[in-house]
Amino acid sequence: MLKLVHPIKDSIHLADYIHVFQDKTEQLTIDNIRTQTFKPLSKASLTEISAFLRYRVWLKFGVENTHTDTITLSFNLADYDSVTVYQIRNNQQLIPLTIGTFIKKHPQPEKTIYPSTTTLLVHFPPKSRILFYCRASGYPSDFGIRPIFFNPTAEVNFFWQDLIIAYSWNITFLSILLFVFITSLANYFQLRHKAFLYYCGYIATHFIFFWRGFIANDQFIDWGSHWLLPYYWRTPFAWGWSIFYILFIDSFLETRIHYPKAHRFLRLLFLVFLSAIVTAQILLAIDPYTGYQYIRFTRFFNSFIGLFLFFYMFIVLKDSSLGRYITIGSLCYTQMKKDCLLALIFNFT
Repeated sequence: MLKLVHPIKDSIHLADYIHVFQDKTEQLTIDNIRTQTFKPLSKASLTEISAFLRYRVWLKFGVENTHTDTITLSFNLADYDSVTVYQIRNNQQLIPLTIGTFIKKHPQPEKTIYPSTTTLLVHFPPKSRILFYCRASGYPSDFGIRPIFFNPTAEVNFFWQDLIIAYSWNITFLSILLFVFITSLANYFQLRHKAFLYYCGYIATHFIFFWRGFIANDQFIDWGSHWLLPYYWRTPFAWGWSIFYILFIDSFLETRIHYPKAHRFLRLLFLVFLSAIVTAQILLAIDPYTGYQYIRFTRFFNSFIGLFLFFYMFIVLKDSSLGRYITIGSLCYTQMKKDCLLALIFNFT
């Protein structure tokens, strides 16, 4: 049982107070789960619930407010697809609330500090005890599980400390992509060359991927709920820009006429990437767990194919200075793009 001591200076990590139960039937209700035996959160169980959940997981912990004032804290478990939070206060169950990346709107209108669907504002009345049961499903984001209570000030500092810099970088980069997109589209209408249209598709998939990858943009998104889940949108756009870039190189260098071997190779890669996207979406629709494991494999596969493509094209196009420039520039840009994406994820989300 966690005992709150007022005031809460910063935050409280809950890992030492959490117990875990795995519901392999995925049918247990809150009434059933209260009679089950929970195990303390260990390193093994923490690793298990920090990956894509094959089965539904329940977490349990208790909190006691020992102070004579009401304490209000913001609860964050992880960016799971869905977390239903049950609160048992003085043996009376409160209305359950659901948070998570699958949720389009926050369940509490009073939550105004940070417009996130993965945090929950909790009020602890004076001298009260609350038992929490959290039913989690799906994927907890790239950062894994981080059960924590913030006080309101600490939450602002945690989420917004680098947000101005992040938005500045985000807006600048996306503005450049938008400018290149408009310029390429104008070139297409002027020259009527398909290569520029393919390049527009390449830039557009980049724009959507990076814009959607910046988690602070969640508050502006009102798409279908499944689009909020990272493993649904990352694969089509991450592989999609490779498809458009293959089509761009094929069309711009006119490989069908000048480089038949390169043309056949590019067409084969086009089919491979397209098949990977379709397969991922089918598996996610049938079994999200299997689909996610497939996506993890294709991440490595994608990088391997990309490197192989660059070296192969460099050899095949050795007699074309333009082809070599495109190949070398693409390799440099791809490496820079991955570095920028990692910086964006780990520093600003």
